[in-house]
Amino acid sequence: MDNKQYTPQQILNESYEWGWAISIVGWVWWNWVENDIQNDAWGRMKVYQDISIFHSLFTFNIPSTWLCFDNWVEIANDSSLRISSVDWTWIIKSWAVLWDTWFLRSKRHPRYQPNRWHLYSTAWFMPSPTATWIRKAWLLDTIVQVCFLLEDWVLYAYIMNDWVDKYKQAIDLTAIWMTVADLAFWTLYDVQFQWRWVWDYYFYINQKLVHTAKFLWNNTELTIANPAISAWFYCENTDWTEVEIHIWCIDITSEWWKTDEAEYRSVANSTIKAVNTANYPTLIIHSKETFFWKPNSRDIQMFRATWSADQKSYMKAYATRDLWAITWASFTDIQSDSSVEYDVSATAINTWLCQLLWSRRINVDDSISVDIPSRNTDFYLTPWDYLIITMERENPTQTSNVTCTLEFGEEI
Repeated sequence: MDNKQYTPQQILNESYEWGWAISIVGWVWWNWVENDIQNDAWGRMKVYQDISIFHSLFTFNIPSTWLCFDNWVEIANDSSLRISSVDWTWIIKSWAVLWDTWFLRSKRHPRYQPNRWHLYSTAWFMPSPTATWIRKAWLLDTIVQVCFLLEDWVLYAYIMNDWVDKYKQAIDLTAIWMTVADLAFWTLYDVQFQWRWVWDYYFYINQKLVHTAKFLWNNTELTIANPAISAWFYCENTDWTEVEIHIWCIDITSEWWKTDEAEYRSVANSTIKAVNTANYPTLIIHSKETFFWKPNSRDIQMFRATWSADQKSYMKAYATRDLWAITWASFTDIQSDSSVEYDVSATAINTWLCQLLWSRRINVDDSISVDIPSRNTDFYLTPWDYLIITMERENPTQTSNVTCTLEFGEEI
């Protein structure tokens, strides 16, 4: 082929004359000026708006929107000895023990919406980047990963699906005048894709494209089964030396994001429940750990809680991630295709293992509703979370008959 600038249609026509298959053509048709999909049905240039759907600054502590895992066992954020907030950054460490693993992940699972590009951005650095450790940053769960991977002195673009490596290619840092040693300083990392299950992935360092994982016309399977997964920062010891990473911030941005992608759900205790003890659980909902045998990534946005009682009572709401906090619970699926289950048979809770969210007083033969989201704050339950509604009568000699209803949206 000569140096003439060909249009996509000319390449299509002449490819058959030259006798080579169109599947091996290297032109990137969606970056061409001739790409008509950038215009709408009237021929006007499409406009776009970038919307941050998840972000976090790592300043004074570990907020409750993040979870800590010590060798894959979840621990309380304030009990970890491996993470600290120093000079507005998080420092994550593993111990100097072979195969010791520590990671931090977001509770939220930012939703992917088809045909909208997503951009994942962070700033971090890795002391001693030439050590034989494993460090990862980006979208991860136990079976799906899309991330930068630093392993045995090499930085990779890495994609895993259903525990199987789908893509692992070394990134050529010389294209942006860097070496692996330069990763020991603050560096910007971004991953971008317009997924649709089969599209390509773009990896950026310091805002320069350093690698493209190509899947379009090159794969008969989905690249990853579920892009609605948590943000992670992960380190693993492979040579008896303490591993360390420093993180400053993270942002996940989408194009023209919609916020109404959830199905309405509600659940209530089916009969009036006689309360004759303090903090008696009347209704519990639980976001399952797995859904159809895969890690559950459907977050639950609470809308409204409603209570009624025939005696003066106190309604209290508790949250926990510990099943041992609940006595004699028996959970039932809200419906067959839901990731949420509920209980109305529990007899007690251990408040030491729970966090009190709010308390409200109810008068005789009265009811009260609490609209949980506000303009600036949304209340989500994520996998493993339990929301417990209890009632406590004001007069300890009386029995209070109560009802409770919870309304929420289940992400799809």
